[in-house]
Amino acid sequence: MNRFFQFNDLYDKAEQFYERKLYLISLEYLNRALSFELPISITRLSKAFALRGLVRMQLNQYLASIIDFNKAINLNPRDASLYYYRHLSHSVLSQYDEAIEDCKKLVFLEPEDESHKESLKSLEEILKLNKRFNELNE
Repeated sequence: MNRFFQFNDLYDKAEQFYERKLYLISLEYLNRALSFELPISITRLSKAFALRGLVRMQLNQYLASIIDFNKAINLNPRDASLYYYRHLSHSVLSQYDEAIEDCKKLVFLEPEDESHKESLKSLEEILKLNKRFNELNE
């Protein structure tokens, strides 16, 4: 089978397993698809990294998900959903500065979405409280 068709087949199966919440199987298919290193369309490749990032989030592999979202963002920097998911991973890891930067990008890309502005305010407040807490413990 042609490797382009194989990539698409593996990606499609990964998507199906993700929807069925079978994350480890989905991850296996994505890893195989991305190992081909084919000159695939930027959009398709970005989607594959994004899906693997989502799978890794579901598996609590937040650092790995950030790496995948970084790759997807490098390919498709105008996709707001990538910043949204990456900010969630940063937040779980208490990487508030990075999460705030992602929220700022979300506000820029989707200024009409008030939830991004609310998330940004919340993260900035958490960062302030976290800094105060650390100062008290020094």
